[in-house]
Amino acid sequence: MKFLVIEGRSSKEIIKKCEITNFISGRNDRISYKLENQNYDISYDNEMHLTREELIKNYKIYINYSDSWFNTKVINSYWVEK
Repeated sequence: MKFLVIEGRSSKEIIKKCEITNFISGRNDRISYKLENQNYDISYDNEMHLTREELIKNYKIYINYSDSWFNTKVINSYWVEK
């Protein structure tokens, strides 16, 4: 897993490239991914109309986050790239 640390105003922002493990489409589309050996999911607007198989096989999700109190993470932004 690759990552980049950016000095932010109040805390460090970290960008990590994560594997997409699942895509659930429906009223609210969601992407599941693995970050630091934990599974998470996040809402995703599938504007490119990609299939579940295409997303899992060919794309990665980039998570821009910062650490917060009580061992939690605050997601500042995220995007999907091939």
